[in-house]
Amino acid sequence: MVGGYVALIEVKNFSKYYEEDKPVLKDISLRAERGKTLVIIGKSGCGKSTLLRHIAGLEGVQSGPIEGEIVLEGRWKITHMPEREIVEQGLRGRVVGMLFQNSALFDFLDVEGNLRWAMEENLHLSPSEIQDKIAEVLETVDIDLRFLKRDVSTLSGGEKKRVALARALVLEPKILLYDEPTTGLDPPTAAEIIRLINRLRQRRRITSVVTTHDMWCAGKIADSMAMIYQGSICFQGTYQEALENAQVRSFMEGK
Repeated sequence: MVGGYVALIEVKNFSKYYEEDKPVLKDISLRAERGKTLVIIGKSGCGKSTLLRHIAGLEGVQSGPIEGEIVLEGRWKITHMPEREIVEQGLRGRVVGMLFQNSALFDFLDVEGNLRWAMEENLHLSPSEIQDKIAEVLETVDIDLRFLKRDVSTLSGGEKKRVALARALVLEPKILLYDEPTTGLDPPTAAEIIRLINRLRQRRRITSVVTTHDMWCAGKIADSMAMIYQGSICFQGTYQEALENAQVRSFMEGK
């Protein structure tokens, strides 16, 4: 707690091991405050995605020992909760949503089916309420209703990202995690995804954690930044402070 305010996400001295004595993440401490965007940068394999999966409750002690804890909304110690309780409390999806790097849409369902699946699994809504919610989230992510019957396999990379974002939004999460949201996209499409991230912060006060290796992306969305190097935090601060940090500059230069 800082100044009497509880962060929506607080990572406290968190370490993760897949092999004994070989931590993937070492003593990570981070905060993400309501309505703010925290950007985490670092090279591929540094542990960024592992951290997101633990925040989302997608990974826990079953995949390897952990130390420290991750607390959501000041009360949910998600790293130490059993799977059954995570599901019962609606933490995955209704508190924390996630946009995966590969979008993770169901190829055997069309766009509408992907959105309906999320609601039918997690919400108790009437058919008309489901239709209203679908229309609302598609408008938010700038997708025309004519896309509803499109097969996922026919969508472009940017369209898949937006549909995946819509699928997360139907559950109205307070927190959204984005794993490399602009990777593999052309510059205009990446700019559209960045605009959507900022729109959600402004309109819905969604708290966001974004992992990326793209400093241009970071500069457009970050309220605060952190860098992970060899599993540890080597920098925390603002985007401007990041530009002045020697280790961040080395990362930007590919060193």
